[in-house]
Amino acid sequence: MYNNQLYLQKTGDGGFIEETGTLIAVSGGRVGIGTMTPGATLEVAGTNSDIYLKDGAGNSSAALVQDSLGQGQLQLMNQAGNLKCRLQSSGDSYFIGGKVGIGTASPQGTLELLSTSLDTNLLMGGTPTGGISAREAWRILAEGDVFQIGQNKSSFATVMSFSGRKVGIGTNKPISALELVGANTIDARLTFSQTTTSKSGSLQQGSNGLGISALGSDNNIFLATNGVQHFNLTSGGYVGIGTTSPSCDIEVKAKAGSGEVRLGLASADGSQNAAIAHVDEAGAERLSFRVGGFTSGVDKL
Repeated sequence: MYNNQLYLQKTGDGGFIEETGTLIAVSGGRVGIGTMTPGATLEVAGTNSDIYLKDGAGNSSAALVQDSLGQGQLQLMNQAGNLKCRLQSSGDSYFIGGKVGIGTASPQGTLELLSTSLDTNLLMGGTPTGGISAREAWRILAEGDVFQIGQNKSSFATVMSFSGRKVGIGTNKPISALELVGANTIDARLTFSQTTTSKSGSLQQGSNGLGISALGSDNNIFLATNGVQHFNLTSGGYVGIGTTSPSCDIEVKAKAGSGEVRLGLASADGSQNAAIAHVDEAGAERLSFRVGGFTSGVDKL
């Protein structure tokens, strides 16, 4: 006891007289192990200042340790003394076995995030190294029945969302099975590309309408049913109906087994009908114009 402070010190002969190494010091309501001047309620000092909790069989259940670099670690073990959880200030931390809950004491999945606020989210980001320019952090957000992936800008910018069985790109309120929303024609575009060729195609909503486009040489736009192409728009601007290789601005080819190519014209109410037909009658070609439709009309040409 010295100046209202209690010290337990050891000497070379095992006594507690001379200060060759402080074991326990009690000073001002603080306890120091390995130090005479504890700066906290409990302070452990020294090169091997680890703290272990052990059961009656000597198995460790928890430890607060310091590695060779002076970095702190919190370790948790199972009943057999095997390390199952490690949290450290630098390096890898891990959890082995069981489920992890953040905001809940009874997680239902491997990792469950639960919040009583309006949203529950996971934020991912950081400062890139190696000369890479700064990036916006990414956020996974669950709000109500909508699951969103987006960027953490001044206001959350949704990149993709899932609501029921609907998927939204650029919107958190998709109104169909798949909805694509963009601020301009570049954003509101769905592109299809091949990794082995330079060909690509896109479907985009512009300010003046919906567009279908194809890029690359010999990259046509076609409409087909049951694997058969019926309409072709070539990269050269030719339109083919019934043919995949039109040789003029518009080329129409009869169906297989048919000698006629027909173009029907009708009024909005269907009261007036007309038809233009190209007929191949036993090798003799004829162009006819018929009023009244194909079957009951009267040829005028």
